Amino acid sequence: MRIVSIQTIAGGTGVTTIATEKISAAVMDRKRVLAIDFGNNQMLEKMISGWHFTHLGDALSLFCRERQPHWHTMQSLPSKCLLRLPKERWAYDRCDRSALLEKFGHETLAHAQLRLQANLVSLGKHFDVCVVDLSKAHHHLMDMFIELSVELHFCERLNTGVADFADYKDRFLSRLTPLPGQTMFKQADRGNSQQCMD
Repeated sequence: MRIVSIQTIAGGTGVTTIATEKISAAVMDRKRVLAIDFGNNQMLEKMISGWHFTHLGDALSLFCRERQPHWHTMQSLPSKCLLRLPKERWAYDRCDRSALLEKFGHETLAHAQLRLQANLVSLGKHFDVCVVDLSKAHHHLMDMFIELSVELHFCERLNTGVADFADYKDRFLSRLTPLPGQTMFKQADRGNSQQCMD
């Protein structure tokens, strides 16, 4: 399964719009698509509402360690599925570092990362593409998906000086090892993308 994540360190930069475009392209190519919404505004479901995605459950089930999520035992899944956080704001807050460790009993975020990876591998037999919306997500979630994504999109806010691609590189990419063959794209102002060659 090809994992595509869309990230930002500022709000209103078009993460959900770009995630929707990626999902649309995969659907048009008749790919089996898993959409995951870890964004703080949980808008992805609304954006793809006319495309008949099956709600697969809470996105935090990807961090389950002891009790396996229900889809582990399923022989097949619909070709278009969505994992998202419940709509209440407190559910998003459950994604912070301490809550994630306490809820699922992981000793470290590295252990949580391994469980996330294992659950995505398990889901990989059902899907061709996984598109992850990380609109203003907690930084540890961004780190985790940088390490798992074959295609990584960063949506920059050009007018602030603290949410551009250089800042993102310094804060995230400089301390993580990219996947072999990982491709990064800088998305500016919800529009034109350019492949980052450095």
